[in-house]
Amino acid sequence: MLERWCGVIGWEELYQVSNLGCVRSITRIVAAKNGSTRRHTGRVLTPTPNSLSGRLQVNLSNGPIRKFAYVHRLVAEAWIGPCPDGMEVCHGPAGMSDNAVSNLRWDTRSSNAK
Repeated sequence: MLERWCGVIGWEELYQVSNLGCVRSITRIVAAKNGSTRRHTGRVLTPTPNSLSGRLQVNLSNGPIRKFAYVHRLVAEAWIGPCPDGMEVCHGPAGMSDNAVSNLRWDTRSSNAK
């Protein structure tokens, strides 16, 4: 399958997520506190497992704003669409470590538990 990229919802200027479940930062110019600027070279982020759930997460940041985000959630929001009321992201038969859009769906919590 060909890897394609689109902006992370709410972080479009800083991060992209692929249909295969990868997250990358975008190359950009960053202003320092002293008024100077520096080039931030984009890179593919290395996800880490959440200590409680085991789900893969990445750290997103925009200066002082930092947020841990689940990769499966970023992929689903970007490639499937907004989360319908009462739904959550569910992984398919390939399991929790496969965050490709082909292995994700919006479904109910009870369906996800099965």
